[in-house]
Amino acid sequence: MTALVRGLNFTGRATRSQFWWFVLIYLTVLFPVGFLAKDYNPIMGDIVYALIAVPMLSVGVRRLHDIGRSGLWWLLLPTVLGALPLIVLWTLPGQKRQAEPESVF
Repeated sequence: MTALVRGLNFTGRATRSQFWWFVLIYLTVLFPVGFLAKDYNPIMGDIVYALIAVPMLSVGVRRLHDIGRSGLWWLLLPTVLGALPLIVLWTLPGQKRQAEPESVF
């Protein structure tokens, strides 16, 4: 799972499949684990949520980089009207990478 391995890396790109697979696993596995941990011990639940929120933020920022947008678009998420455009942006195809210039040496 690339998103968890690169959980603290906010640079680079994340493809649509990497992003949406992580969202699927986040919603079906990680989020319920945090919910159960919160029922067992509220402090442990908060720690679990914090630990899984950082990779979610990271993969979302890298997905925005893949479509040529700034990671600051994440700031739209807390607003009700801003969440929908953000979801639409995440579904857009990524931009083609520019070829690396050939080295003279």
